[in-house]
Amino acid sequence: MNRMLLSLCTAASVLAALPGSTLAQAFPNRPMKMIVPVAPGGGTDLSARGFAKALSAKFGQSVVVENRTGANHTIGTNVLAKSDPDGYTIGIVTSGFAISAATDKNLPYNPRRDLAPMLLFGDQPLVLIVGAHVPATNAQEFLKLARSKPGAVTLGSSGEDTLLANNLLRSLTKADIVNVDYKGSGQIMIDTLGGTVSGMITSFAAARPQMAAGKIRAIAVTTATRSAQTPDIPTLAETIAPGYDVTSWYAIMAPAAVPKDIQAILNRELIAAMDTPDMKDLFGRILVRPIAESLEKTQERLTREFNNWESIVKTAGPRQ
Repeated sequence: MNRMLLSLCTAASVLAALPGSTLAQAFPNRPMKMIVPVAPGGGTDLSARGFAKALSAKFGQSVVVENRTGANHTIGTNVLAKSDPDGYTIGIVTSGFAISAATDKNLPYNPRRDLAPMLLFGDQPLVLIVGAHVPATNAQEFLKLARSKPGAVTLGSSGEDTLLANNLLRSLTKADIVNVDYKGSGQIMIDTLGGTVSGMITSFAAARPQMAAGKIRAIAVTTATRSAQTPDIPTLAETIAPGYDVTSWYAIMAPAAVPKDIQAILNRELIAAMDTPDMKDLFGRILVRPIAESLEKTQERLTREFNNWESIVKTAGPRQ
């Protein structure tokens, strides 16, 4: 038994001393973990579970999804940032990751330095919706209403992303649009349907059932260009708020010190996973536009997002 233990320790020491390329040849040879900083359900969690299933089938190793929620995604993301940089722990983040970098100077990790993107795999526009009780059928009428009745137009928000989106709209239109804080987007939708607030900026996935039922109106999307999935809905930028550009996105991250050759493997296999029928179906259901780019292009895209949200924070102004 002692001789066997000595042999195992010796083998482990040799493996630890091998260069990254040699380690990558055996990667992965044990179970992996996917950290999800939000509760089960919703597009973020569903995407993570879809990738975990595809990677498990490809690698022949289990990929366990672990939901670590709280503190506006910070708890789970911090767990990921502090994980061993061996490629066996990866995680999912959303555009809130870049928003926190611009708004929270007391994060327990450095978003730009401590984590590296394996793939920014998709994005989607948000949509400005109003309840049927609001006398505005398009963005121009919405703005006219806000200017003619200061304080009468109210938009709910349930996080830093939608708060900034609301504030940016108020700043660029110079209209008295009032933000109303909520703990969750579900209650905003209920209050929009009930006439308590005028509307909200939200995802198409959340809005689509009520849009189909005719209980709310989608009057503009938040991206700089129209969505391919909903080309008939104009953008805020082209109608009432020139320069408005807010995009919701998803990315798979890992600790920044993961060896580059293992990062390359993860990037390649995540892109391959996106081509599976299950992932294509999921992206269609949650209206995510797939993005498949190299590590270099992925990092460039994330850097642009960091810079874009810093600019949005400056333009949107302080919390109101």
